[in-house]
Amino acid sequence: MQQRSVSKSPIFNHLLKTVPTFMLLFIAPIGPVPAQIVPPILTKTESVPPPPTKNSMASDWLKLWDGESTFGWQVQGNATIENKQLTLGGASQTTLTSTSPFLEFELEITTRNTDQLGVMIHKKKIPLKFSKFNGEKQTFRITCMNRPEKGVVQIQELKTDRQEKNAPTETIELNEKISSAEPIQLRIGENQKAHILSLRVHPLNLKPIFNHKDLTGWKIFAGEKYRSQFSVSANGELQVKNGPGDLQTTGEYGNFVLQLDCQTLGKNLNSGIFFRCNPDLYQQGYEMQIHNGYKEGDRKKPIDFGTGAIYRRQPARMIVSNDHEWFTMTLIASGNHFATWVNGYQVTDWVDNRPAKANPRQGLKLGKGHLSIQGHDPTTNILFRNIRLTSWD
Repeated sequence: MQQRSVSKSPIFNHLLKTVPTFMLLFIAPIGPVPAQIVPPILTKTESVPPPPTKNSMASDWLKLWDGESTFGWQVQGNATIENKQLTLGGASQTTLTSTSPFLEFELEITTRNTDQLGVMIHKKKIPLKFSKFNGEKQTFRITCMNRPEKGVVQIQELKTDRQEKNAPTETIELNEKISSAEPIQLRIGENQKAHILSLRVHPLNLKPIFNHKDLTGWKIFAGEKYRSQFSVSANGELQVKNGPGDLQTTGEYGNFVLQLDCQTLGKNLNSGIFFRCNPDLYQQGYEMQIHNGYKEGDRKKPIDFGTGAIYRRQPARMIVSNDHEWFTMTLIASGNHFATWVNGYQVTDWVDNRPAKANPRQGLKLGKGHLSIQGHDPTTNILFRNIRLTSWD
């Protein structure tokens, strides 16, 4: 939350080429988040994430595999990464389990040279059909969502070089409605291998909590020392100027997916999104940091924890976003586990193992609380739009 470092913020072009492979995909019932997250497997030289293009700046899709590490996954068995390909399997069974859970979502996986791929979604086995053409890539989209009576899973193979158009969609009914968020699990059997080229997820059913007209559903934290100005621009954007100050939701949320678009209108400006905040107190919650500065021209060296960080708990592993450009932030809060993405690239994966306290600044808080947008200091000048959320409470 300190501001003031001067570092260039170069405009960079994104190469998001996604295509995966594996053998058996599961969604396992969510249980308590483990005390330790298994350190990610890294390639020999982990590079800067593929920078976003202007067309992908405000994407709702999240990369579950970043193309070069197993960050965001727990690994049991054999997993190797080479030439932007994740290979699973070997002599023993291999299991990958995402550290983040999902409720309703679209999952896209791209595979190559895959003989079998079993998918378990909410206790239902989902069949996929694979071609026998050597070296051919196949992309499947699996949609898991609720209908009025039951949950359904839809499967569709997307068009490939060999297949000129998307295949028909197959729909499978679940036994009941989807009621709990669960991690995604990939399993490969003994003496089998899978080659993953890409894997991404799109959370569904997020609802707007900002109407782009006025501050209905929000309240400004009052006090003589608070200087922030919160207004809605002619373009329907929420603008925050000056600081300090705080704009809080009237609603409270505990476990949720939050997505929003943000643009900082100055260099190395500072703000943040607070969550699970205690009522009637000033910014007493967890914080997802906003600060696009980095040191020594190295995006792996964030200034003041960096955009997407869980402030004072875990820094962003990369600065993906740029000042003066729209970027999309995603936060998943589930129990004591928190994960964030910036422009679809995961930058944090943190478990709060502190003793429980009423105030999240002092310890673990599992209950509901307000969201709030921070006006940090007199230089603050930031835009927000498309603030949307789905609650799992």
